[in-house]
Amino acid sequence: GVFVGVLQSGFSRLIGDPTIGPEKLWQIDAALRGDHGRLRWAATGFHSFINDYITYRGVAAAAP
Repeated sequence: GVFVGVLQSGFSRLIGDPTIGPEKLWQIDAALRGDHGRLRWAATGFHSFINDYITYRGVAAAAP
């Protein structure tokens, strides 16, 4: 199996999902800068869109 750096007790395990697609990330960056002699200014910004974010969730184990 794959090593995952999370704290696990002896009664839990991580199982993958072979049907999941890859993560998709789009990012927009914008910047404006001005230099007018003694006056200088700047404005920057960004925004990102993340689809199909891959994470994990805990599922309770059934008691024997």
